[in-house]
Amino acid sequence: GNGGGGSVDCTNELTVGVMYEETGGVLNEVEAIRMAASDINDSGVLGEGNCIAVQEELFGGQDTATQRFESGKSLIKGGAIGLISQYSSSARAVIRATNKMVGPSGDTNAEQQGSGEFIHCSGSSTSTSVNLNDDRPAANDDGKPMADDNDSLYRAVADDLLQSKVVWEVLKDSTADTDTVGI
Repeated sequence: GNGGGGSVDCTNELTVGVMYEETGGVLNEVEAIRMAASDINDSGVLGEGNCIAVQEELFGGQDTATQRFESGKSLIKGGAIGLISQYSSSARAVIRATNKMVGPSGDTNAEQQGSGEFIHCSGSSTSTSVNLNDDRPAANDDGKPMADDNDSLYRAVADDLLQSKVVWEVLKDSTADTDTVGI
C-alpha cells in the first residue's frame, strides 16, 4: 500500500496501543506506526473486514511509572490487543497491569487487567528481569521481580548482558595494546 489508508471497509478493528512521549521527534515514530498500520490495512492481509486501529497514549510534561501503569490499563480497557512503547520502564508497568503473578514473591496481582495475554513491544527495554520467569532465570537474580509470566514482552534491543559483551568487543577492537581504558 501507499500508507494513505481509507481503502479498507473495516468491520472488525484490531486495536494496537501506542505509548510515546508527546514531542516532535518522537511523534514521527508514532506517525510511522500509523503508516505501517495503514499499509497493512491496505494490503488486505488481515482478511476482509479486518483492520488495525492505532490507539495512542501520548505523554507531555511529567511522566511517571504510575502514569504508564494507568495508561496501560486504559489501553487494555479500550480494547487494545497489544502495545508498542518507546519507554524501557513501561515494560514493568505493563507487566504489572497484565500479568497474573508479580513481584519477587509471585503474589497474585489484584490489579490485573484482561486475560494476561497482552503483547508488548518495546524499543528500549533492556533489563534481563522483565521477560524471564522461574523456568528461565534472569542473569541478575532468580527471574523476578515483575517478570513476564506469559512470555509476551518483545524487545527491539538486546538485554544489558548482551550489550555489555558487544561494548567490550568494540573497545578491544578500537584501542591499541598500549591504551588505557576506564569504565
